[in-house]
Amino acid sequence: MTDDHTPLRHYVASGAEHAFAAVVQHYLPLVYGAALRRVGGDAHRAQDVTQAVFTALARNARALAQHPDVAGWLFTTTRFVAAKTLRGERRRATREQTASLTSDLMSPEPASPAPDALHAVLDDVLMELRQLDRQVILLRFHQGLRLAAIAGQLGASENAVQKRLDRALDQLREKLGRRGITSTAAALAAAFEHQAAIALPAGLAAAALTAGLAGGAASGGFFAGTGLVAVSKLQATLAAAVVLALGAALAWQVSENRARRETTAQQTMAAAERTMALHHELASLLQRTAAVEADATKLEGALRAASTATPLHRHASSPTTARG
Repeated sequence: MTDDHTPLRHYVASGAEHAFAAVVQHYLPLVYGAALRRVGGDAHRAQDVTQAVFTALARNARALAQHPDVAGWLFTTTRFVAAKTLRGERRRATREQTASLTSDLMSPEPASPAPDALHAVLDDVLMELRQLDRQVILLRFHQGLRLAAIAGQLGASENAVQKRLDRALDQLREKLGRRGITSTAAALAAAFEHQAAIALPAGLAAAALTAGLAGGAASGGFFAGTGLVAVSKLQATLAAAVVLALGAALAWQVSENRARRETTAQQTMAAAERTMALHHELASLLQRTAAVEADATKLEGALRAASTATPLHRHASSPTTARG
Protein backbone atom coordinates (compact mmCIF):
# COMPACT_ATOMS: atom_id res chain seq x y z
CA MET A 1 0.00 0.00 0.00
CA THR A 2 2.01 2.93 -1.27
CA ASP A 3 1.07 6.05 -3.21
CA ASP A 4 -2.18 4.50 -4.42
CA HIS A 5 -3.55 4.63 -0.87
CA THR A 6 -2.12 8.00 0.22
CA PRO A 7 -5.12 10.21 -0.75
CA LEU A 8 -7.56 7.73 0.79
CA ARG A 9 -5.57 7.54 4.03
CA HIS A 10 -5.39 11.34 4.08
CA TYR A 11 -9.18 11.52 3.69
CA VAL A 12 -9.67 9.04 6.51
CA ALA A 13 -7.31 10.95 8.79
CA SER A 14 -8.54 14.49 8.11
CA GLY A 15 -11.79 14.32 6.17
CA ALA A 16 -10.33 16.82 3.71
CA GLU A 17 -12.45 17.25 0.60
CA HIS A 18 -9.42 17.69 -1.65
CA ALA A 19 -8.14 14.30 -0.52
CA PHE A 20 -11.37 12.60 -1.52
CA ALA A 21 -11.34 14.61 -4.77
CA ALA A 22 -7.94 13.06 -5.52
CA VAL A 23 -9.37 9.59 -4.84
CA VAL A 24 -12.26 10.27 -7.23
CA GLN A 25 -9.92 11.63 -9.90
CA HIS A 26 -7.68 8.58 -9.60
CA TYR A 27 -10.35 5.88 -9.82
CA LEU A 28 -13.07 7.60 -11.86
CA PRO A 29 -12.09 6.14 -15.27
CA LEU A 30 -11.99 2.62 -13.82
CA VAL A 31 -15.40 2.91 -12.13
CA TYR A 32 -17.22 4.73 -14.92
CA GLY A 33 -15.79 2.47 -17.63
CA ALA A 34 -16.81 -0.69 -15.78
CA ALA A 35 -20.27 0.76 -15.11
CA LEU A 36 -20.74 1.82 -18.73
CA ARG A 37 -19.87 -1.63 -20.04
CA ARG A 38 -22.05 -3.32 -17.44
CA VAL A 39 -25.17 -1.28 -18.27
CA GLY A 40 -24.81 -1.75 -22.01
CA GLY A 41 -23.56 1.73 -22.89
CA ASP A 42 -26.30 3.68 -21.10
CA ALA A 43 -24.32 6.78 -20.10
CA HIS A 44 -26.94 8.22 -17.75
CA ARG A 45 -27.36 4.94 -15.91
CA ALA A 46 -23.56 4.50 -15.75
CA GLN A 47 -23.20 7.93 -14.13
CA ASP A 48 -25.78 6.98 -11.51
CA VAL A 49 -23.89 3.78 -10.79
CA THR A 50 -20.60 5.69 -10.56
CA GLN A 51 -21.98 8.10 -7.97
CA ALA A 52 -23.40 5.20 -5.94
CA VAL A 53 -20.02 3.44 -5.98
CA PHE A 54 -18.12 6.48 -4.71
CA THR A 55 -20.77 6.93 -2.03
CA ALA A 56 -20.04 3.36 -0.94
CA LEU A 57 -16.31 4.13 -1.08
CA ALA A 58 -16.72 7.12 1.25
CA ARG A 59 -18.81 5.10 3.71
CA ASN A 60 -16.20 2.33 3.78
CA ALA A 61 -13.15 4.59 3.51
CA ARG A 62 -11.66 3.67 6.89
CA ALA A 63 -11.60 -0.05 6.12
CA LEU A 64 -10.54 0.47 2.49
CA ALA A 65 -7.57 2.61 3.53
CA GLN A 66 -6.01 -0.66 4.71
CA HIS A 67 -7.41 -2.80 1.90
CA PRO A 68 -4.72 -4.37 -0.30
CA ASP A 69 -6.73 -3.98 -3.52
CA VAL A 70 -8.86 -0.83 -3.68
CA ALA A 71 -9.06 -0.99 -7.47
CA GLY A 72 -10.35 -4.55 -7.30
CA TRP A 73 -12.88 -3.60 -4.64
CA LEU A 74 -14.15 -0.74 -6.79
CA PHE A 75 -14.31 -2.93 -9.88
CA THR A 76 -16.30 -5.61 -8.05
CA THR A 77 -18.57 -3.09 -6.32
CA THR A 78 -19.25 -1.31 -9.60
CA ARG A 79 -20.38 -4.53 -11.24
CA PHE A 80 -22.56 -5.37 -8.25
CA VAL A 81 -24.22 -1.94 -8.16
CA ALA A 82 -24.70 -1.95 -11.93
CA ALA A 83 -26.23 -5.42 -11.84
CA LYS A 84 -28.59 -4.33 -9.10
CA THR A 85 -29.54 -1.27 -11.14
CA LEU A 86 -30.27 -3.37 -14.19
CA ARG A 87 -32.82 -5.55 -12.42
CA GLY A 88 -36.45 -5.06 -13.21
CA GLU A 89 -37.29 -3.55 -16.59
CA ARG A 90 -33.82 -4.25 -17.97
CA ARG A 91 -33.85 -7.95 -17.04
CA ARG A 92 -35.67 -9.17 -20.14
CA ALA A 93 -33.68 -6.88 -22.45
CA THR A 94 -30.41 -8.08 -20.92
CA ARG A 95 -31.34 -11.74 -21.48
CA GLU A 96 -32.19 -11.03 -25.12
CA GLN A 97 -28.96 -9.14 -25.64
CA THR A 98 -26.92 -11.90 -24.02
CA ALA A 99 -28.63 -14.55 -26.12
CA SER A 100 -27.95 -12.59 -29.30
CA LEU A 101 -24.33 -11.97 -28.30
CA THR A 102 -23.78 -15.63 -27.43
CA SER A 103 -25.16 -16.65 -30.80
CA ASP A 104 -22.78 -14.30 -32.58
CA LEU A 105 -19.78 -15.39 -30.52
CA MET A 106 -20.43 -19.07 -31.12
CA SER A 107 -20.46 -18.52 -34.87
CA PRO A 108 -17.51 -20.33 -36.50
CA GLU A 109 -16.82 -17.38 -38.77
CA PRO A 110 -13.64 -15.50 -37.72
CA ALA A 111 -11.17 -16.74 -35.15
CA SER A 112 -10.63 -13.20 -33.82
CA PRO A 113 -13.68 -11.68 -32.14
CA ALA A 114 -15.13 -8.31 -32.92
CA PRO A 115 -13.98 -5.70 -30.39
CA ASP A 116 -17.50 -5.15 -29.06
CA ALA A 117 -17.99 -8.86 -28.49
CA LEU A 118 -14.67 -9.12 -26.67
CA HIS A 119 -15.43 -6.13 -24.44
CA ALA A 120 -18.85 -7.53 -23.59
CA VAL A 121 -17.42 -10.66 -21.97
CA LEU A 122 -13.98 -9.48 -20.88
CA ASP A 123 -15.17 -8.09 -17.55
CA ASP A 124 -17.11 -11.27 -16.81
CA VAL A 125 -14.05 -13.40 -17.44
CA LEU A 126 -11.87 -11.03 -15.45
CA MET A 127 -14.08 -11.64 -12.42
CA GLU A 128 -13.25 -15.36 -12.64
CA LEU A 129 -9.56 -14.74 -11.97
CA ARG A 130 -7.99 -14.90 -8.54
CA GLN A 131 -7.78 -11.62 -6.65
CA LEU A 132 -4.05 -11.03 -7.20
CA ASP A 133 -4.21 -11.85 -10.91
CA ARG A 134 -7.16 -9.53 -11.39
CA GLN A 135 -5.42 -6.83 -9.36
CA VAL A 136 -2.31 -6.93 -11.56
CA ILE A 137 -4.40 -6.53 -14.72
CA LEU A 138 -6.40 -3.65 -13.29
CA LEU A 139 -3.31 -1.85 -12.04
CA ARG A 140 -1.40 -2.38 -15.29
CA PHE A 141 -4.06 -1.58 -17.85
CA HIS A 142 -6.91 0.29 -16.17
CA GLN A 143 -4.75 2.31 -13.77
CA GLY A 144 -1.90 2.58 -16.27
CA LEU A 145 0.83 1.78 -13.72
CA ARG A 146 4.24 0.58 -14.81
CA LEU A 147 5.64 -2.70 -13.58
CA ALA A 148 7.91 -0.94 -11.09
CA ALA A 149 4.97 0.90 -9.51
CA ILE A 150 2.93 -2.30 -9.33
CA ALA A 151 5.88 -4.13 -7.79
CA GLY A 152 6.23 -1.42 -5.15
CA GLN A 153 2.52 -1.56 -4.35
CA LEU A 154 2.45 -5.36 -4.09
CA GLY A 155 5.81 -5.65 -2.37
CA ALA A 156 7.19 -7.91 -5.12
CA SER A 157 9.86 -7.75 -7.79
CA GLU A 158 9.22 -6.50 -11.31
CA ASN A 159 10.06 -9.95 -12.64
CA ALA A 160 7.44 -11.53 -10.36
CA VAL A 161 4.85 -8.97 -11.44
CA GLN A 162 5.62 -9.62 -15.12
CA LYS A 163 5.23 -13.36 -14.64
CA ARG A 164 1.93 -12.91 -12.81
CA LEU A 165 0.68 -10.58 -15.53
CA ASP A 166 1.60 -13.04 -18.28
CA ARG A 167 -0.03 -15.87 -16.36
CA ALA A 168 -3.20 -13.84 -15.83
CA LEU A 169 -3.44 -13.03 -19.54
CA ASP A 170 -2.96 -16.71 -20.40
CA GLN A 171 -5.75 -17.65 -18.01
CA LEU A 172 -8.00 -15.06 -19.64
CA ARG A 173 -7.27 -16.51 -23.06
CA GLU A 174 -8.19 -19.98 -21.85
CA LYS A 175 -11.43 -18.81 -20.26
CA LEU A 176 -12.38 -16.87 -23.38
CA GLY A 177 -11.59 -19.91 -25.48
CA ARG A 178 -14.17 -21.91 -23.52
CA ARG A 179 -16.71 -19.30 -24.62
CA GLY A 180 -15.79 -19.66 -28.25
CA ILE A 181 -13.52 -16.60 -28.40
CA THR A 182 -9.91 -16.94 -29.45
CA SER A 183 -7.46 -14.11 -28.89
CA THR A 184 -3.83 -13.33 -28.19
CA ALA A 185 -2.16 -11.72 -25.21
CA ALA A 186 -1.46 -8.64 -27.33
CA ALA A 187 -5.10 -8.42 -28.38
CA LEU A 188 -6.22 -8.72 -24.77
CA ALA A 189 -3.81 -6.01 -23.66
CA ALA A 190 -5.07 -3.75 -26.46
CA ALA A 191 -8.66 -4.46 -25.42
CA PHE A 192 -7.93 -3.52 -21.81
CA GLU A 193 -6.15 -0.35 -22.88
CA HIS A 194 -9.13 0.53 -25.07
CA GLN A 195 -11.42 0.06 -22.10
CA ALA A 196 -9.29 2.37 -19.99
CA ALA A 197 -9.16 5.10 -22.66
CA ILE A 198 -12.77 6.18 -22.17
CA ALA A 199 -14.08 9.74 -22.34
CA LEU A 200 -15.57 10.89 -19.06
CA PRO A 201 -18.78 12.95 -19.12
CA ALA A 202 -18.43 16.59 -18.14
CA GLY A 203 -19.34 17.18 -14.52
CA LEU A 204 -19.14 13.53 -13.53
CA ALA A 205 -16.13 14.09 -11.25
CA ALA A 206 -17.93 16.87 -9.35
CA ALA A 207 -21.11 14.79 -9.11
CA ALA A 208 -19.21 11.75 -7.84
CA LEU A 209 -17.33 13.90 -5.33
CA THR A 210 -20.54 15.45 -4.04
CA ALA A 211 -22.30 12.09 -3.78
CA GLY A 212 -19.35 10.54 -1.96
CA LEU A 213 -18.95 13.38 0.53
CA ALA A 214 -22.70 13.43 1.19
CA GLY A 215 -22.68 9.68 1.72
CA GLY A 216 -19.74 9.90 4.09
CA ALA A 217 -21.41 12.67 6.10
CA ALA A 218 -24.75 10.85 6.19
CA SER A 219 -23.09 7.76 7.63
CA GLY A 220 -21.53 9.69 10.49
CA GLY A 221 -18.43 10.51 8.51
CA PHE A 222 -15.89 13.24 8.78
CA PHE A 223 -17.96 16.35 8.28
CA ALA A 224 -20.75 15.79 10.79
CA GLY A 225 -20.41 18.39 13.54
CA THR A 226 -17.20 19.94 12.20
CA GLY A 227 -16.60 23.65 11.87
CA LEU A 228 -16.03 25.65 8.74
CA VAL A 229 -13.03 24.63 6.65
CA ALA A 230 -10.90 26.89 4.50
CA VAL A 231 -11.84 26.36 0.87
CA SER A 232 -9.12 25.91 -1.69
CA LYS A 233 -9.40 26.98 -5.32
CA LEU A 234 -10.19 23.42 -6.35
CA GLN A 235 -12.85 23.14 -3.68
CA ALA A 236 -14.31 26.50 -4.67
CA THR A 237 -14.52 25.43 -8.31
CA LEU A 238 -16.12 22.14 -7.41
CA ALA A 239 -18.45 23.84 -4.95
CA ALA A 240 -19.56 26.30 -7.63
CA ALA A 241 -20.23 23.46 -10.03
CA VAL A 242 -22.16 21.61 -7.36
CA VAL A 243 -24.19 24.72 -6.50
CA LEU A 244 -25.07 25.24 -10.16
CA ALA A 245 -26.03 21.60 -10.55
CA LEU A 246 -28.08 21.64 -7.37
CA GLY A 247 -29.72 24.91 -8.41
CA ALA A 248 -30.70 23.46 -11.78
CA ALA A 249 -31.97 20.30 -10.13
CA LEU A 250 -33.93 22.33 -7.58
CA ALA A 251 -35.46 24.52 -10.27
CA TRP A 252 -36.47 21.46 -12.24
CA GLN A 253 -37.91 19.85 -9.11
CA VAL A 254 -39.91 23.00 -8.26
CA SER A 255 -41.25 23.15 -11.80
CA GLU A 256 -42.06 19.46 -11.72
CA ASN A 257 -43.82 19.80 -8.36
CA ARG A 258 -45.78 22.80 -9.58
CA ALA A 259 -46.87 20.90 -12.69
CA ARG A 260 -47.86 17.95 -10.54
CA ARG A 261 -49.81 20.19 -8.18
CA GLU A 262 -51.60 21.85 -11.10
CA THR A 263 -52.38 18.47 -12.60
CA THR A 264 -53.60 17.18 -9.23
CA ALA A 265 -55.75 20.29 -8.70
CA GLN A 266 -57.27 19.93 -12.16
CA GLN A 267 -57.97 16.28 -11.54
CA THR A 268 -59.52 17.11 -8.15
CA MET A 269 -61.74 19.80 -9.64
CA ALA A 270 -62.81 17.51 -12.45
CA ALA A 271 -63.65 14.80 -9.93
CA ALA A 272 -65.62 17.30 -7.83
CA GLU A 273 -67.54 18.47 -10.88
CA ARG A 274 -68.37 14.89 -11.80
CA THR A 275 -69.50 14.25 -8.21
CA MET A 276 -71.73 17.34 -8.23
CA ALA A 277 -73.22 16.28 -11.54
CA LEU A 278 -73.96 12.86 -10.10
CA HIS A 279 -75.57 14.50 -7.05
CA HIS A 280 -77.78 16.65 -9.29
CA GLU A 281 -78.79 13.64 -11.34
CA LEU A 282 -79.55 11.70 -8.17
CA ALA A 283 -81.64 14.57 -6.75
CA SER A 284 -83.54 14.89 -10.02
CA LEU A 285 -84.13 11.15 -10.06
CA LEU A 286 -85.42 11.27 -6.47
CA GLN A 287 -87.78 14.12 -7.36
CA ARG A 288 -89.12 12.24 -10.35
CA THR A 289 -89.49 9.13 -8.22
CA ALA A 290 -91.42 11.09 -5.58
CA ALA A 291 -93.68 12.56 -8.25
CA VAL A 292 -94.35 9.13 -9.70
CA GLU A 293 -95.13 7.80 -6.22
CA ALA A 294 -97.52 10.72 -5.60
CA ASP A 295 -99.28 10.10 -8.90
CA ALA A 296 -99.51 6.42 -8.09
CA THR A 297 -101.03 7.22 -4.69
CA LYS A 298 -103.62 9.52 -6.27
CA LEU A 299 -104.47 6.94 -8.91
CA GLU A 300 -104.82 4.25 -6.28
CA GLY A 301 -107.19 6.49 -4.28
CA ALA A 302 -109.28 7.21 -7.32
CA LEU A 303 -109.55 3.53 -8.18
CA ARG A 304 -110.66 2.71 -4.66
CA ALA A 305 -113.29 5.42 -4.75
CA ALA A 306 -114.56 4.20 -8.08
CA SER A 307 -114.70 0.58 -6.98
CA THR A 308 -116.67 1.58 -3.84
CA ALA A 309 -119.21 3.75 -5.63
CA THR A 310 -120.23 1.31 -8.38
CA PRO A 311 -122.16 -1.35 -6.27
CA LEU A 312 -124.18 1.36 -4.43
CA HIS A 313 -125.41 2.83 -7.70
CA ARG A 314 -126.58 -0.53 -8.92
CA HIS A 315 -128.43 -1.26 -5.67
CA ALA A 316 -130.22 2.10 -5.72
CA SER A 317 -131.46 1.75 -9.25
CA SER A 318 -132.89 -1.77 -8.97
CA PRO A 319 -136.30 -0.90 -7.33
CA THR A 320 -137.03 1.66 -9.97
CA THR A 321 -136.43 -0.90 -12.57
CA ALA A 322 -138.73 -3.36 -10.81
CA ARG A 323 -141.59 -0.78 -10.52
CA GLY A 324 -141.37 0.04 -14.16
